[in-house]
Amino acid sequence: MQAWVAVEGLEPGLSARIEAALTDKPVRLAKIETVYEDPVADPAAPRSLDDLARLQPDDLFVRWHERRYGSAPDAGLRELWWAETSAPAMTAGDGS
Repeated sequence: MQAWVAVEGLEPGLSARIEAALTDKPVRLAKIETVYEDPVADPAAPRSLDDLARLQPDDLFVRWHERRYGSAPDAGLRELWWAETSAPAMTAGDGS
C-alpha cells in the first residue's frame, strides 16, 4: 500500500504512526509520500512526485505563459513553441 499524507511541515514520527495504524490490517506499507500544504500555492501545481512525473513540457510552457501574461498561449504560439523545443539539438560537429 502507498500512503499519501498532506502535512503543513515536518512531522517527526509520521511513518511510525502510519505503521502503527496498519498493524492489524492485511496490508503492507510500501511507500509514504508526503504532500506539503501551502495555502497560497497554485492549485494546479503538482502536489506529489507522481503528479510531477506526469507533467509534460507543454504543460510547463502553458503554466508559465498564464503566470507571465495572464492567459493561455494561443494554438499558434503553442505549436511554434513545441516545434522549437522538440527539434533535435544541434551540437558541435554537426556541420552547421
